[in-house]
Amino acid sequence: MFSVRLLNEEDEPEGFGMQDTIFVKCLQQLLQTKEPPIASALEELLAFLKRIAEWGIRTPSGRNRTQWFRFENKVSAIPPPPATQRGELRGTLAFCGTTGLRIYCLPLYQSDALILFSGGLKTTRTVQQDPELKRHFDLANKLADVIEREWRANDFDIDSLEGELIPY
Repeated sequence: MFSVRLLNEEDEPEGFGMQDTIFVKCLQQLLQTKEPPIASALEELLAFLKRIAEWGIRTPSGRNRTQWFRFENKVSAIPPPPATQRGELRGTLAFCGTTGLRIYCLPLYQSDALILFSGGLKTTRTVQQDPELKRHFDLANKLADVIEREWRANDFDIDSLEGELIPY
């Protein structure tokens, strides 16, 4: 599991840690939300991410665990829609579904890796109607474009990465 750090040209990549990723910054911002259900939703989300880290996004037989994600344009979001939460997911993400929590991500099934972006609370019917969440959605899609472009150019090898993913 990876996340992304956004660097300015003058930033030195070695001086940053996991706390500087857009995913961790998003979690910190969500924790400042005063609504009580958000703490439970974040606990569920982190437990779900731990399950993904333990089990991977592919089954032992090599099938993609697509039911774990909500497909949205070039990226996916977690948690998945309640209607797809069957089997091992049944009832595990109850608060996430009721709060409108969305975290954007990019499942890289061929490498059994997941890149976490940012997100927020969806307060409108569509992402496009929510300016704050749309900002996270647009950023995730732009980062996915960079990652996919580098992947196609063979300049991207996730198997050799440790820690955070840093797109250039």
